[in-house]
Amino acid sequence: PDEKLPPPPAILCGRDQEVEAVVDMILHKSPAHAAILGSGGIGKTSVALAVLHSPSIVHQFENQRFFVACDAATSADALVLEILRAFGMASESGVSPTTKVLAFLQASSCLLCLDNFETPWDADPRAVELFLAKVTSMPNTAVLITTRGSSRPLQTNWTKPLLPPLRPLTVHAALEAWECICGVQDSFAEMLVKAVDCVPLAVTLLAHLAEADCAEVVWMLWNKKFTAMVHTHDSEHRLSSVEFSIELSLQNPRIAANPYVLRVLGVLCMLPLGIRLAAVDEMEEAFQGSLPDILTSRLVLMQTSLAYSTDGFMRVLSPIRHYVQKRHCPEDTLLDHLEHYY
Repeated sequence: PDEKLPPPPAILCGRDQEVEAVVDMILHKSPAHAAILGSGGIGKTSVALAVLHSPSIVHQFENQRFFVACDAATSADALVLEILRAFGMASESGVSPTTKVLAFLQASSCLLCLDNFETPWDADPRAVELFLAKVTSMPNTAVLITTRGSSRPLQTNWTKPLLPPLRPLTVHAALEAWECICGVQDSFAEMLVKAVDCVPLAVTLLAHLAEADCAEVVWMLWNKKFTAMVHTHDSEHRLSSVEFSIELSLQNPRIAANPYVLRVLGVLCMLPLGIRLAAVDEMEEAFQGSLPDILTSRLVLMQTSLAYSTDGFMRVLSPIRHYVQKRHCPEDTLLDHLEHYY
């Protein structure tokens, strides 16, 4: 029955609470509609796969668990065809693929996981939201999506309580994952996991580098190359390269629609402690019109999980900060304003 599903994550440290919350929702709030949110590389797919392979979920749904990778689906129609493939069905002339999908769901009790849902949703938002609303109206279909950012598609009645976006691992969990890969951990391993703010993808890729050499050498390389070194041979894939994953987030249509968002992100990434929210008006004035409406840009950055808010500051995780400094560094006039402000 599991042949059509990707395998469960080989290593999943520090996510028991999140997995249990989703499993409990699916089992006891039927039909559940849940969204696993968060930034790129934070472990959304791993949590979803752990849920699909949870013994209680396997017992409940058996071979009626479906995982659909939406990476290549850049429209609502493409999404429907990917779901048909997951069901083992082919499209046929004279019958709408959407009709076939809905008829299948109407006649069965299943769990449908739509991974990387932001790809079709960003490309074709209204049509994709309407289709998802039809899917989630099926009385016996549990739906689990993973998507970048902190927003859920409209028109779907998401099961309460809403799942908060995934946060980075604790240092303890990050080091546990490191030890699972390398067999050992030391002070250099701890410095490395802290350097990447315990983002799971970055921790995993660095640990594999350390497995091939040693953590001390990886630490020396990190201080020279930062995010560029955190990749595997298949670097053009979001689960193989931190840089590629961040760049995918930067291509979000919400960012393209507002020319000031990247400017604000560039300035924000020059500040390890972030921007104090109480000082936003003062900062806008100091930038003399070249950085207007920081709060609107903040909203977009929060929605796309490129920034987060804590203790009255807007901040950026370390891998994103290093990448933006290298690839999207603020222009000199903005840096001059920033230097003058401080």
